[in-house]
Amino acid sequence: MSPKRNLVLAIEAAVRGGSIALIGNNREIAAWHGKEDISRAEDLLSDISDMFDRTQTEKHEIGLIAVSNGPGSYTGIRIGLATALGLARALNIVCVGGPLLPAIAELHSSGRNCVVVIPIGRNELCWQAFDASRDRHSSAPALTGSVNDLLEYFRDLPEHDLYVQHDAFEVITSDPAFDDFDCRAYNIGRYLAVAIGLTARSRDSDLNPNYVRNSQFKSSPL
Repeated sequence: MSPKRNLVLAIEAAVRGGSIALIGNNREIAAWHGKEDISRAEDLLSDISDMFDRTQTEKHEIGLIAVSNGPGSYTGIRIGLATALGLARALNIVCVGGPLLPAIAELHSSGRNCVVVIPIGRNELCWQAFDASRDRHSSAPALTGSVNDLLEYFRDLPEHDLYVQHDAFEVITSDPAFDDFDCRAYNIGRYLAVAIGLTARSRDSDLNPNYVRNSQFKSSPL
């Protein structure tokens, strides 16, 4: 990456309206998150342009685009990947992709065992457990289900912390059963693109959509 192209533009478009972030020297320079449930390509492009204007950033300063390949909204995943690849081609720079949940674990866990949780759709959560002894790589697939499903799952992991996207955190904390875990649960906010951008250089690129199937549990919705 040339000295003039030392910034990373990060895109996460699949979770609750998505988010974007500008990363420089391994730190967050600016971040934005969407207001609608589903990201739109025109909104992403407009907000990226606005972020460049607010930070007085020129397009030629971007040396890498990092994008989440999921999980999350099917439509959002496709929009995020297409937007990132289109911008990378236009700017003649590299685009790298990767799954969101491991990126969050890498950024927030500080080497501890953890479960990462995001909302998908309106009535389900998606989560994945990461074992620090396995270098934060989980051998089990991501799971989906209700708040009750998650808390029952987490009950069997007394040595894990819980890292939860803001909207999902507000729903989970309203459940009385959460009181058993509040000392191990953390609200990681809405700017999930920051995790994608800050971990972009530490993983292999994967630009294939990372979808998850509907709930593996049989219980009431959120």
